[in-house]
Amino acid sequence: VTVVPILAPIMTPMDWVRVSRPAFTKLTTMTVVADDDWIRAVIKTPVRTPVTLLVVMAVRILRKLSPANFCRPSLLDIYSLVGAPLRLRPMNAQVNNKTEGLTFRCWHPKDVEYVDYTQLSGMRTYVRSLCHIFSKAVNDVLPSATLNLEHPISKGYYCVIHNGNDIDEETIGKIKKRMREIIDADLPFHLKTIRTIDAAVLFRERGMNDKARLIESAGMPYTSYYELDGYINYFYGCVTPSTGYIQVFDLVPYFAGVLLRVPQRTNPTELEPVIRQDNMF
Repeated sequence: VTVVPILAPIMTPMDWVRVSRPAFTKLTTMTVVADDDWIRAVIKTPVRTPVTLLVVMAVRILRKLSPANFCRPSLLDIYSLVGAPLRLRPMNAQVNNKTEGLTFRCWHPKDVEYVDYTQLSGMRTYVRSLCHIFSKAVNDVLPSATLNLEHPISKGYYCVIHNGNDIDEETIGKIKKRMREIIDADLPFHLKTIRTIDAAVLFRERGMNDKARLIESAGMPYTSYYELDGYINYFYGCVTPSTGYIQVFDLVPYFAGVLLRVPQRTNPTELEPVIRQDNMF
């Protein structure tokens, strides 16, 4: 048996290679390119943008969830686990490019983009939630009245309350106060899904015949609607998880109805200014 030392390959003699370097016999011109010049051509200037896209892997987050939510984490659970990175509170989320409410539960890995009020989708969710609160407040203050949410105008939404009498400022103040009470209570919006036939009967029992006709004309076998403290309503899109998300609003007299004022998209802490549009009436 021949024992070869570990260092044997290093100590093995090797021949040296002679390298010849000829001397410069004439001037040599070299072109120097500044780093910034060639980087600028392929790399855009960094722009500070808020983080709104979060890639969610359900397998990773399941380990951090409580046993109650282990198999069905909601978008709110996921948002809390990733550290709530948005500057503003999210209103909804794009799940695989489809708008979902924050109570939506993920069963498989998803791409999730949380949307705040500064984006159109988030603003629409805010307005839908505010309209639901407004409708319930009118129903609580004036049970026999009919509320029509007409159209956007003057940076807000024009609404008409049919009660047999003119709506004075005192009544508007009571409705606004009731809206604030509902918001301060942070009541949850409950999503319900039932057969369309049953939903139409339910809305007709509540005197919402237009809603019943609307869901019947959609031609869907099942209908989803939202319930807020016993008051039901139907919207095309999702709403916020609870009433506490809606903090900035106002309700003022406007011609024969009222103007429901909403926050500015660029600054959600401030209301949109009222711009008179008298020619609309």
